Amino acid sequence: MHTSDGRLRGFACASVTLLKLWPVAHQKAERQRAAKTGPDARDAWLERAETLAMMPVAVLVRELLAMVTQTLFLATGGVLLMVAFLASMPVHSRQTLIGIAWVDAFALSATALAIFVQADRDELLSRLTATPVGKVTWDVAFLSKVALYAGVPLLTLFTSQFRELTDSLGRWLQSLRSQLP
Repeated sequence: MHTSDGRLRGFACASVTLLKLWPVAHQKAERQRAAKTGPDARDAWLERAETLAMMPVAVLVRELLAMVTQTLFLATGGVLLMVAFLASMPVHSRQTLIGIAWVDAFALSATALAIFVQADRDELLSRLTATPVGKVTWDVAFLSKVALYAGVPLLTLFTSQFRELTDSLGRWLQSLRSQLP
């Protein structure tokens, strides 16, 4: 079975669930209205109805974000493999390939940063994740995604190209570590 078939099946299951649960939610709201449990019984029903109606959309958005994350992961792996290749084997046009690696790493980092910032500011995704609309939340989840997909490729390329600097930084950190209790 292809992954797209499974995603479509998941979307279809969510739609069927929505159709099954809608009458139940409507009947419960009618009972609440009949009992006059509060002035906001209709508002509570409307909120539940909106949540229920958004379930298939949330499933679809989750699948799309999973595909974007998977693509970023594969692109990051490609940049890391290119850096490993350049560091381990002598190549005829090494400078050209190093330039291409830098362009790829910067393009990947800029793309990942743009994707995560736009996703964090998006109105629909903000409502689904209960975060402020139109603002970037600098939490651990956001920073870890940016560090993984934007920072790791640049840091790997930097450390492979400037070995003297990374060696001296390593020696400095080692001496600092030996002085700590």
